[in-house]
Amino acid sequence: MFYSERKILIVEDDPGWRKSIMRCDFLQNLDKNCPNSIAIAENPDEAEKLIRSRKFDLAITDFMLDEDKTQFPWRNLARSLQKYQIPIIVVSAYIDDVNLMTEMINEYNVVGIFHKGQLDLCKLGKRMENILGSVCYRKNNEPTVSAHTGKISILHISDLHFGTSHRFQPNKDLPADDIPTLGGLLSHDLENNNILVDILVISGDITNIGSSDEFESALNEIEYLQRIFDISLENIIIVPGNHDITWQSDNSGNTASKAAYRFFYRGLYGKYPEEDDRFFHIQFIEKKNVLIAGLDSCVLEKPDRAGIGFIGHKQRSLLKEKIREIEKDHPDCLKIAAMHHHLLPVEQDLHIPKEDKNFSLVMDASMVLRDLYDLNFAAILHGHKHQPFCADIRLYGTERQSPMAIIGSGSTGAERGELGEISKNHYNIIEIETSDAGVEFTIQGRIYNNEKFNDYDIPIKIDLGHGIGMLRNGYEIT
Repeated sequence: MFYSERKILIVEDDPGWRKSIMRCDFLQNLDKNCPNSIAIAENPDEAEKLIRSRKFDLAITDFMLDEDKTQFPWRNLARSLQKYQIPIIVVSAYIDDVNLMTEMINEYNVVGIFHKGQLDLCKLGKRMENILGSVCYRKNNEPTVSAHTGKISILHISDLHFGTSHRFQPNKDLPADDIPTLGGLLSHDLENNNILVDILVISGDITNIGSSDEFESALNEIEYLQRIFDISLENIIIVPGNHDITWQSDNSGNTASKAAYRFFYRGLYGKYPEEDDRFFHIQFIEKKNVLIAGLDSCVLEKPDRAGIGFIGHKQRSLLKEKIREIEKDHPDCLKIAAMHHHLLPVEQDLHIPKEDKNFSLVMDASMVLRDLYDLNFAAILHGHKHQPFCADIRLYGTERQSPMAIIGSGSTGAERGELGEISKNHYNIIEIETSDAGVEFTIQGRIYNNEKFNDYDIPIKIDLGHGIGMLRNGYEIT
């Protein structure tokens, strides 16, 4: 069996409830196979000392932790946990106050609330497993993955469209066992082909209409992939797509909202995004010396501009600022960008948009391409039009002489009628391998056909040389 250690802090002043919580199978397996992974504090002061001396991945606590049964000590503890970005699960008998529950969710890093009077230890264990992102034990029916060989492998999926347009969802006309899940199909295909996954990139349109139910389904599948490949949160990058926007009507007409995506982001990472109006974030994977920048291309979403991409000056400035900080200590890191909309057209045939619809390119594509090229990005990953796509581009008037790859994924999860010219579900595996001769960058497309994934077209290899390079052979879509 496979075990992966995670550090959990339990803060509970009642010894009976400490024992009850520890009866959870998840915690018992963790404690048995990963000694010293669970720390217990009887009061906030003890918890504060532990937080300062050890790194924790999750805290479980009541919020009535003193003799007077006030909430002030818990608030101080919650602020400390928030400072160290430790997600909180609250297990308490006092959760009837709606205002207090709202405060815990909005003000502090609370990612789960359980009532002591109705405590389901199985659900508590499942929630912990999902939050931690790495199982402490692997179920017998889950495939195993071989040890890491040294290559950096990126699983690039896009346009999952969880909801009514998702291909791999329960169907009332078929038995549940006959409907494969997307996560199960991907893990089975990768295992059968001995493909490792170090990094997961999801380039938007995670849902169909941006509803909380759709995001919950997506989160379950993403957390499954995270567990099955033991991918840490820092190795996951997500960006919103135009379908992840919720449209709401008010007196001024339809308005776009990313509120549900914001909660989905917190459900995955255990914290809200730093930029509320731009879901821009950078993940630097120090062990691999790889930087992945997620750019929000859904800035201009409005009814008359639905589907148009735009990055904007603010994100481009944030990107330059963050990269300057990281490159102080890691000047030779490999840089990859991810966004939803494409920077170059992907359609083979002339496509005339319907009335009141616009072309779906990023409107400031020239500035984005220039910035990413000047910043020495190796590749840009995107989705959106459900068509696999790859090109290399070289911009002049700059010191850089080598090209930059632009790689689009087809739709990994949309139903057949939404797949366009390719008519198959698709995902990419991008492998990066370093040797004395330089860096080899290989892109392999995979399409879903006859109830399984198969190779799509020919692999693409990019010789990055000392950092960036050119395409060795083309990527012809037929």
